Amino acid sequence: MRLVVEDVFAEEGDDFYLVNLIDEASKDDFSAMGDEMDGEQREALVAEYGLVHQG
Repeated sequence: MRLVVEDVFAEEGDDFYLVNLIDEASKDDFSAMGDEMDGEQREALVAEYGLVHQG
């Protein structure tokens, strides 16, 4: 599974944030739907699938 982070929305000094993700295969398809999740959901996804950051 490879995901691309499209946007992160956060307020300075607040632990809450939202992340917009899309499957890497769909990143250039402007009609494709991504997912929006909060920080807890993103952290659970990372833990469940053993995802790692690649720069």
